[in-house]
Amino acid sequence: MPTGYTLDLYDGKNITFKEFVMKCARAFGALISMKDESLNAPIPEHLEPSDYHLKEIEKAKKRLEEVNRWDEDRAEQEADRVYEKALKKRKEFIKKNSAIRKRYEDMLAKVLKWEPPSSDHENLKQFMIQQLKDSIKFDCYTPEMPRRLSGEEYKQQEINNALSNIEYHSKEYAEEVDRVQRNNKWLQLLRDSLQD
Repeated sequence: MPTGYTLDLYDGKNITFKEFVMKCARAFGALISMKDESLNAPIPEHLEPSDYHLKEIEKAKKRLEEVNRWDEDRAEQEADRVYEKALKKRKEFIKKNSAIRKRYEDMLAKVLKWEPPSSDHENLKQFMIQQLKDSIKFDCYTPEMPRRLSGEEYKQQEINNALSNIEYHSKEYAEEVDRVQRNNKWLQLLRDSLQD
């Protein structure tokens, strides 16, 4: 059975060594990001870094500017808004989880009543019990009550978050640029090795 990389050969298509190499190169190093694209998608001459981290830096800078403009009243309003939103989310979470818990517990009651048809089936019963108990434990907890921060605390938290995001995404973007430069070198070396 041919792979996606060998299908053209299997089908009798006349592909060159260079075409075969470049198709297979998608599974490695510089082109790994293309592994899920069509094998016939063209390989770019030059790879570019994603702008994701740059956009996140800009978002964080805008947030920092916005929060720094808050006066005391605005900070209190924002702290109230976020606290009320957290309370609502917690209430919805508890409601949703109580329905899930009921379904788990109903099924657990049925499993506990079930008499396995043989001793060989006892492990199945124990497995089902454990799966349901684990799911109850991990899926049906009650989240802690959110704490209402003062306006000043909330403002500082948002400033710290924005600064942290700027630092994180700046570091990640620098690493991405470095990685793309290495990948472009890898790709160029590969192309050079395939010159006639």
